[in-house]
Amino acid sequence: MRDMGDIDPLDLVETIREGILVLTPDLTVRFANRSFCHMFAVAPEHTVGRKLNEIGDGEWDIPELRTLLETVISGRKTIEAFEVELYFPSIGQRKMLLNARAVYRPGNKTQQILLAIEDITERVRLERQHAADERIGVLLQELTHRVKNSLQFIASMITIEARSLESAEGKAALARVSRRILALGHLYSKLSQAGTFEAVDAATYLNELCRDRIGI
Repeated sequence: MRDMGDIDPLDLVETIREGILVLTPDLTVRFANRSFCHMFAVAPEHTVGRKLNEIGDGEWDIPELRTLLETVISGRKTIEAFEVELYFPSIGQRKMLLNARAVYRPGNKTQQILLAIEDITERVRLERQHAADERIGVLLQELTHRVKNSLQFIASMITIEARSLESAEGKAALARVSRRILALGHLYSKLSQAGTFEAVDAATYLNELCRDRIGI
């Protein structure tokens, strides 16, 4: 059994799901784990040995990131949750969180940078979708409320108009129209209460119309 002290740290890095790059002080890629290569659809031989800003089509040529990495290698700070959004021809637009810190190679104490890259594209998309769905829900609730109030107002106006008629037949006709409009308003209320704008329980809806003599 191998002693833990004999295990190359890079072997452990290969088990991490985040993309990992090990950079030399001049920001040359010394190592790229499998997750990084899979995440960005690149081959190790096209990554290792190249400067960070030369990887792929130069997407990683980010002046602010380079400045931050230089402060890391000087030992002054670490990078925590630095957010970047880049476009890659092979995989499209990606949003990522970057973390970096200085590390030392066992034995010769060579200083290097461990750069971890977390792809948060899908998480951000889901968060935005959730926020959009909530916003749409609020707008639809408001629309339903406004439509219901408008229908009630129209029904009231028809009732007032019916009172001015002398014809019993005319009064009855307008009363029927008013009740049907109220029935439609009641449907909007049911949709709002059910939290859906696609379907309601027809049996409950019709029973309530008959009970309250709405639309009859």
